[in-house]
Amino acid sequence: MKLILPALVAVLFASCSSKHKTDLENQGIRGNVSKIIVSNYDASEKFGEVQKGRLKSTDVQDVNEDGNNFKNTYTSFYDHADDTIPGIKRTNDVFVSTSRFNDKKQRIAELNDKNQIITKFIYNDEGKVSVINNFNDGKLSSKAKYSFADGKLTGLKEYNADGGLNENVKYTTDESGWVTEEQRFTTDNELKSKLTFSIKDKLVMGYKRYIGNKLDETYEFKYPKFDDHKNWIVQYRYRNNEIEGITERKLIYK
Repeated sequence: MKLILPALVAVLFASCSSKHKTDLENQGIRGNVSKIIVSNYDASEKFGEVQKGRLKSTDVQDVNEDGNNFKNTYTSFYDHADDTIPGIKRTNDVFVSTSRFNDKKQRIAELNDKNQIITKFIYNDEGKVSVINNFNDGKLSSKAKYSFADGKLTGLKEYNADGGLNENVKYTTDESGWVTEEQRFTTDNELKSKLTFSIKDKLVMGYKRYIGNKLDETYEFKYPKFDDHKNWIVQYRYRNNEIEGITERKLIYK
């Protein structure tokens, strides 16, 4: 299953809490783009310089004329270091999904490579995502309900397939609708974890993760390279002040 990095989650939250925008607009991408290829690498630092490590995953996003991703091909590459371990045979994992849209250009469903619906999106009267239903083999596996106040995202309740509440999430947003804080509570309303996001010029600059109210880890994002359209094409990810990964983004323009 494709992992969504917190940085991408923040982008999704921005789209949930704002008026309907295209996927390109929600990612802050400028220009007429037809395809996005995102490659994630391990990274380290040697002699004071960042070194790119093994390729961990790629995400190929095909963009339609409306500026929305209509097909995603995510590949997770296994670590060849495991080839030296007897009895372990691994292959790369590939996850392909396609999207369906309504006449308002809103994404209403996501399907897997077997043309089975895995996610359905429901919108409120303001055109914001209010309910997300997830499916497994045609059966409801979980439900997420978003709440808003004065047009801004304020909360989320996650339910299991039987209708039981799994988690209660509360959000704090800035004036532009970007989520700056996420708090996750147990069903007994006890704080489990917290994320605080740093946003600048529509870029996620980092976040801090807390267990309860105790700081657990800090992530920072740096953007050393941009293309001629002022879209970032290289991102460095630091965990607790040490380089952890590099993301390279290739944008194909029409």
